[in-house]
Amino acid sequence: MRPITRSIAGGALVLVVSFCVALGAGASLQPDDASRTVHAQNDPGCSVTPYKSASPTRVSLGEQVTVTLRLDGDCPSTEKKADVVLVIDRSSSMGRDNKFDDAKAAATAFVDQMNATLVQVGVVAFDDVVSDVQPLTADKALLRQAIAGLTMDRGTNLVDSLDRGRRMVLGIGSRPDAQPVIVFMTDGNHSVTAPPLGALDTVIDGVRAAGIDTFAIGLGNDADDVVLRRIASDPSKYYTSIGGTQLADIYRQIAGRIEAASVFQTLTIQDVVPANMRYIVGSAAPAATWDATARTVTWTFNQVPKPGVVLTFRVEPTESGTHPTNVSARAVYRDGFGNEGETAFPVPEVIVEPPVGVCVCRITRLRAPAHVISAALANPERILGWRDPLNPNLRPGELPNPRRLCLDLRNRNISWHPLFNRVVWRAGCLIGPDIP
Repeated sequence: MRPITRSIAGGALVLVVSFCVALGAGASLQPDDASRTVHAQNDPGCSVTPYKSASPTRVSLGEQVTVTLRLDGDCPSTEKKADVVLVIDRSSSMGRDNKFDDAKAAATAFVDQMNATLVQVGVVAFDDVVSDVQPLTADKALLRQAIAGLTMDRGTNLVDSLDRGRRMVLGIGSRPDAQPVIVFMTDGNHSVTAPPLGALDTVIDGVRAAGIDTFAIGLGNDADDVVLRRIASDPSKYYTSIGGTQLADIYRQIAGRIEAASVFQTLTIQDVVPANMRYIVGSAAPAATWDATARTVTWTFNQVPKPGVVLTFRVEPTESGTHPTNVSARAVYRDGFGNEGETAFPVPEVIVEPPVGVCVCRITRLRAPAHVISAALANPERILGWRDPLNPNLRPGELPNPRRLCLDLRNRNISWHPLFNRVVWRAGCLIGPDIP
């Protein structure tokens, strides 16, 4: 399997750290020319190159910034065989927000990256029923054709789909000297009555007993986080994605992990957040340690496989002007050969503009109960449309295209109803000043 970036007899480590919910246009990743790596002399070692970028590079106060750190490492390693089954959700909900096309593109990128001399791939697709779309094969053309031909239908059967993945990866064409792997992706919840969701425990026990390495991906905001965490072999093998290129990157990272040996025996990443960037407490995934006094976000890992890990957290600028997104960011590690080293990341800047106009974000003329409005304000990201552009068809930078920040009813001509007239977020000030 080819690594994600460069390759020196093995693969590449990719470490991505993101701030923010909504991604926008931004600067491309650039290596830090001033970064320094330290290795023991007269020993083989891994080459390490840090990258960092901010996106979007221009925001208004109240908007969030995505900062991406990537650490590429090339290490000599021993490649290994793997039999991989991609279990792909094709339920009708995948048709929203281009998720189905994103899923097919990401699965195709996975196939394109694989080393056909080492890795076989099979495809299982599911809605309320489950289908063997393509048995295990190293033929990339067959796999691309199978993925391209996927169509959608109604329902979501998480139990039988995972069990079918287990059967395929251990069945006809599987190799006794290859590691069995399942990559399970869904955007929803189990919706069929037979089998019930409770039967999933038995299936998971069978997957674990067979030694199958299982990755789980939740696509979008409605995926069953609890169930997917149970399906994943361990917490590091559970991913969430909003779709698009992020989903494709996750599949590529999983592809690298399937073939890889450890590139770092130990790794600590620490980012120092400036005083004028508000860290969103609890937003780090996987969980990180936030020191409010030192303003540091810290991750610590042992035995990091290629291509590495994906880390996310969010910040919000608190003053206008041109500002760096961090004070400093460093990685300290012991590579796969035991060499100790450290490296610094570049420090990108963003332009923060004063807000254009003032948008009323709490409209108390809503006929919804007070507790519904309070819940929406306390957890805005759970309400339809939060921070989405008014016109999703405009490219970044095309104006005007305000964010959806104003609380309103879906249909302002009828009373609030929990199912048919929910609270939503809209763009622009709708009814004037906030009324106590």
